[in-house]
Amino acid sequence: MPETMLDLVLAAASAVFACPARADEDFFALGGDSIAAVELAVRLEEALGVAVETELILDAEDFTALAAALTGVANGHPDGGPDGGPDGARAAASVGGGQ
Repeated sequence: MPETMLDLVLAAASAVFACPARADEDFFALGGDSIAAVELAVRLEEALGVAVETELILDAEDFTALAAALTGVANGHPDGGPDGGPDGARAAASVGGGQ
């Protein structure tokens, strides 16, 4: 099981794209499209137990930023909220949100 939110995002993205994903890559660099966004959202929802909007995936600068936004989602902010932060500082938070 992934230890951090970033590990979770990278594992899910690697599974969707069938190739290793790096933290500094963005969704589109790997060939992302609307179908892949839905697939990634579903994988992340299943792992986190919370709704993941495809807009978070499509709007993230890279997978580190997506992990930061998902940390906010996991902490109760559906839009990625303040807990994620724009600099990815929370991306290393535990997948369980520290619970």
